[in-house]
Amino acid sequence: MKLHEIQRLFMDAMYETPKLDEVSVSADKFIEPSSMLSASNRLAIYRGSVRGGLLQTLADIYPVLKKLLGDKPFEGLCRRYIDKNPSKSSNIADYGHNVPSFIASFSPLSDYPYFSNVASLEWAWHQVFNEADDSPLNFEQLGAMPPEQHLQLKFKRPKASHLLQSPWPVDQIWKSNQSKDTDASNDETFELIQGEYFLFVWRNGYEMRIDRLTANEWQFLNLLDQSTCFSEAVEEILLLSPNINVSELFTSAIQNGWIVDFESSDLIP
Repeated sequence: MKLHEIQRLFMDAMYETPKLDEVSVSADKFIEPSSMLSASNRLAIYRGSVRGGLLQTLADIYPVLKKLLGDKPFEGLCRRYIDKNPSKSSNIADYGHNVPSFIASFSPLSDYPYFSNVASLEWAWHQVFNEADDSPLNFEQLGAMPPEQHLQLKFKRPKASHLLQSPWPVDQIWKSNQSKDTDASNDETFELIQGEYFLFVWRNGYEMRIDRLTANEWQFLNLLDQSTCFSEAVEEILLLSPNINVSELFTSAIQNGWIVDFESSDLIP
């Protein structure tokens, strides 16, 4: 048997329920038993270590979801997720990105449609927290350019940022579940109203932030991402909202730190 086939057997065995099936039995054949443990027991120990690490990773990434569900239901959900979603990266920080979509299709949680959106926010927070830092916006270089050249630039938000749209106020849900105080009288209460919520999850230096944006602010930042240059973004947003004040949006985005870099559209492949 070729090496990659043996490796595949071991990977499959890590995500199999520990029972006598063909996958685990086949993987056992490549393990030497010890004086104390059989090959299957040694494989089970390794399987438990792998799955335990993934469970802890999901708990670290999704603490609010864990709090909303409770420890045991959260663990059960994660075990189901791990069964269906083997780790495919050598970086453990990459694991868990499918949790929001998994929850959205998980019928036992159908009465809690906002759980998947909470998970989306937590995954965005996790990504932003681990992203690289940005250099400060070079205002001198920008100011030295003629205004007409600005239209040919592509303005960019921080690398450590994520735009999120949700039908639920997940930022409020997230914030209300941050306190470690167990006194229920200190809990923040709010009405869970379905609607349109536009969020900007980002890191400003060492400070993690969740800013709630207006629809125009969110659309403006989103179009800056999608467009090849500023003039294209301006045209698109004016088509959507003809009466919008683009100059005010642009100035506000820079002042708030939502735009931190730019490059010439000529350099974009």
